[in-house]
Amino acid sequence: MENWGLILFRENRLYHNKETDSEDDRFTLIQIMAHELAHQFFGNLVTSNWWSDIWFNEGMSSLFEMELTDYAMPNDTYRCEAERHKSIRSAMKFEEERTAPLTVIRQVETAEEAEKMFDPLSYSKGSGLFLMLRNFVGHEEFRNALITYMDRYQFQSVNSRNFMEILNEQLHQDREFGRTMNVTKIMNSWTHQPSYPIVRCSLAGNGRIRLSQMPFPLLRSNSSQTNALWWIPIAMTDGRRPDFTREGTYPRVWLTPERPTLEIPYFPQVSNRDGPAEDQKPDTWILVNGQFASYGRVLYDKANWRLISNQLMLNHTVIPKVTRAQLIDDAFTLALAGYLDYQVVVELIEYLTLVNDEFVQSTSLFHLKLIQERSRHNESLYNLFKEYTSRFKFEKTEHGELGDYSDWVRVGDPLDGVGCLNWSDDGVCVDQVMRLFHAQMDGSITPEEKKAMSEHLERNWCAVIRYGGKEEWNWAWRASLCDMWSSQRTKILSAMSCSQDRDRLKQLLSRVFSPTIEQDPHDTFATIEKMTENHVARSMVLNFLATNWEILGRHFSFRRSGDNLKLLTSAAKFLSTPDELKEMSRILSDLENKDKKLNRTFTDGILEVIRNNIRWAEKNLEQVYLVIESRIMTRRATNSLAKTNCIP
Repeated sequence: MENWGLILFRENRLYHNKETDSEDDRFTLIQIMAHELAHQFFGNLVTSNWWSDIWFNEGMSSLFEMELTDYAMPNDTYRCEAERHKSIRSAMKFEEERTAPLTVIRQVETAEEAEKMFDPLSYSKGSGLFLMLRNFVGHEEFRNALITYMDRYQFQSVNSRNFMEILNEQLHQDREFGRTMNVTKIMNSWTHQPSYPIVRCSLAGNGRIRLSQMPFPLLRSNSSQTNALWWIPIAMTDGRRPDFTREGTYPRVWLTPERPTLEIPYFPQVSNRDGPAEDQKPDTWILVNGQFASYGRVLYDKANWRLISNQLMLNHTVIPKVTRAQLIDDAFTLALAGYLDYQVVVELIEYLTLVNDEFVQSTSLFHLKLIQERSRHNESLYNLFKEYTSRFKFEKTEHGELGDYSDWVRVGDPLDGVGCLNWSDDGVCVDQVMRLFHAQMDGSITPEEKKAMSEHLERNWCAVIRYGGKEEWNWAWRASLCDMWSSQRTKILSAMSCSQDRDRLKQLLSRVFSPTIEQDPHDTFATIEKMTENHVARSMVLNFLATNWEILGRHFSFRRSGDNLKLLTSAAKFLSTPDELKEMSRILSDLENKDKKLNRTFTDGILEVIRNNIRWAEKNLEQVYLVIESRIMTRRATNSLAKTNCIP
């Protein structure tokens, strides 16, 4: 807690054990410390004058937690970039899944409304907006404005508008750069409107680029959200002269509410001897707002998506790792919303069959798992998915990218996957991880092997629990009862939720009621949320929540309100059949009779999520099946030809 001059931490947020804790654990500790230190300035030295503007404190602190962590861990820059990607995308997912519009700055009149302000919009979208702001005004101007803000308003309560006014003062002194820029007006378009923009980018004839904007649709469209328009800075680069440096994130043009569409010259005009100029299109890709130069998604035309896919196949490192993840996350999300064919998406991730691009691979697997679970009732497609993802290259190579610590393989890494015959769905070598887990059970594990197991403890133990038996389960259960830091216990319990045995899953659920176990509400929430991803456990979770609603409500009350409903929402993401909608409707109807305080808007939103999944399945499953089948058949034919041509 970031008290003035006295920051309080739990012990497990200060202590790092090199032997048992992972590098991710160390990163998280430093990240939390950095966030609370930043609050000594944003929140303590200068305070927001009301809860409706709390995004300024939390957004700025989230921005600088990454800056401070990057400074403290200079050899691990990639983790900060990956965490920033994860944070901004989590805010976008939060907005995409809402059935009612929600803005960053909104009216607050009660204590309950004040508590709800501490959400992904204040933290993650806030930091993303400040990252965008710093990109388009310049790092030096941004820093100078912060110094002025702290000096002018120290020990006072103000709001974000005061900071924007200081930026305006500074920019207007520069006649060349900022005389026409109104930062307050620009940022108001982001903080007072729900959702975020999709920027459309298409390659027009004669070297020109066509740009336009539209809002990402909520689950339930409404006129105010449909008409939303933003001030959007547009940074651009291309395959002929790729620039992803700080200067490369500076905007070349703007889309505005007054000018939401424009066409600009970009590539040199081609010679008429090659055909009519208006029909000629460049043979290289263009990329808009990479490295999170702005907050939103980009929808390219098919030709440009294909050029980007070709670049990834030829040399994926030309485009930085975080921007690659940004591209693929955009493609999957836009396809889910109906703006992009899945053929384009599959072409974009085809390069993952050639290289182990671990972070981008995890982004792809996240989306593929969601689609796979929604197609579980279609057995043929479900099995095709398993064969398709098995084509990804999971073995770690001996080469990584500059600054990419996570992909460099240490000499003798026991989990390198080389020669593995049995992979889990998320890229864990089951043979290797089982061997190390058994070594851990009998005490023969080496320090290096123990470190390798702890580096991705939840993922590794999940594979053991999923493919192992009663012996492995019992050992993991005993381990979860040992005296350890809560973060380790949470990972173990989450891993145990991967079991495919209903009796073991029932034991895990009933743990919360054990008189001999003091179950932390955080562990309960994390475990049940993870179980919603497991198709064997999903119906058990729904029945468990419905049957024990009041008891769990009291259990979670010490943590935060509404956790029961959040768990139902987590389960709803994977439901996509009329029968599942009917069952959820029955559960919610029963709960509304039991709990008169139940938020009807929230429960309606849960049902709308499932209805939206059903509509998606009806519209897209056949196309997804044909695309995946085509890829697999092509691969089989290639492998068959290679075997035929093999010289003994």
